[in-house]
Amino acid sequence: MLNESPVAHKAIQCDEKSVCEIKKEIKLLSFMLDNHEYAVEAVNTIEILRLVAIIPIPEAPTFVPGIINLRGKIIPILDLRLRFGFPHKYYNLNTPIIIATNGSYVMGIIVDQVKEVFNITPANIAAEHIMPGAQYLKGVAKCDSHLLLIVNLKNLLDDSEEKSLQAGLAGQNKDAAEFKETDSTKVYSIG
Repeated sequence: MLNESPVAHKAIQCDEKSVCEIKKEIKLLSFMLDNHEYAVEAVNTIEILRLVAIIPIPEAPTFVPGIINLRGKIIPILDLRLRFGFPHKYYNLNTPIIIATNGSYVMGIIVDQVKEVFNITPANIAAEHIMPGAQYLKGVAKCDSHLLLIVNLKNLLDDSEEKSLQAGLAGQNKDAAEFKETDSTKVYSIG
């Protein structure tokens, strides 16, 4: 079942008996992947970046191209095309990275194109359990003339993938500790 996020706006709707009910609206950030429209809850979105240098990490899942340094914080990057089984697409300087949190950690997700932020009522969202193999989804939003798949950021990594990524990040942090100062120049020490 879709967890309701903090209220973005409230819409008042009245039934035939003139009893008003306050419905919470959910704010979504929509984006494109392989000509399909998806969304994440905007409340989980921190910022949107254009492509920056991604540093590969060992032992990471295949859909994790690496990490970035975002103002001193190491952020793992996930390629949603690869996570969802779509063919790889080469990145360019305009490739967007959505920086978001899943409640446990901050991640970046690479998408094809960021579209818009909009509000939707929970009544227009079908639960994810109606779709087989929908472990990465929170639900399906009915928008005007099309459907929009809402991504569940908490389920993008299973336990073994998360452990693998953490092992890779630990190795990366160990390597970073091997930087040494020499004559005001940083030298990377190998072996």
